[in-house]
Amino acid sequence: MKYLLFPLFFHLAFCPPSQAQTNGSGKSFVSNGKVKFEDLRRPVLLKISPFHFFDNTLHLGCEIFRTSTYKTSLMMAGNMTYRDGKTISDKGGSFEFQVRHYPRGFNADSSNWVRNSASGFYIGLGATIGMNEYSRKDYYYYDPITTFYAQANSQWVTPAVVFGYQVVAWEALYLDIFLGGGMKINSVEYKSNSPSPDPKPEDALSSDASIFSRYYKGILPKAGFTLGVGF
Repeated sequence: MKYLLFPLFFHLAFCPPSQAQTNGSGKSFVSNGKVKFEDLRRPVLLKISPFHFFDNTLHLGCEIFRTSTYKTSLMMAGNMTYRDGKTISDKGGSFEFQVRHYPRGFNADSSNWVRNSASGFYIGLGATIGMNEYSRKDYYYYDPITTFYAQANSQWVTPAVVFGYQVVAWEALYLDIFLGGGMKINSVEYKSNSPSPDPKPEDALSSDASIFSRYYKGILPKAGFTLGVGF
């Protein structure tokens, strides 16, 4: 994990401090002949989600503001999941696309509690598509020698809506917090090496069929946060 976060903090540590500059325009806000604060907004944001590391997933995203008014943006993100253990294997990937609208704009220095900042509320509408292969090995309870193998291959799409708040926390460091939900439409194929219908692979994996499972179907809550840098 520390190797993945290193490029992010390397950029923050060695990029030069802003000198009354923003997205290439050098714009600053002046009051009584003095610079009141700098516009630290950036048109391109690169993001990472620390929360996904707990799910054996690398999440990398990019948000692009389409106009200088900072009212609409396009957000794209890719997820890569990898876990290859002795009893559990979990491999797959997904891609997320989202259109965001900031009703009042992503305004420079709009959060008065942080100087030289920018913030704004947004509404996001989009979808995630992905595929995954999850497998688990167990022993039969009546035969400790025989290994039972159950596998679930899934392909899904999840349209969702989110409500969020984004703020420039420090220099080019962005914090994005969101909450929402969607409907996960999932096509799952089960496989097993069981010579008998009992236990079924569906039954063997059903105990893991929570909202965090790759083969979950139904209403799916969506919440989290990302950290990013602006360019």
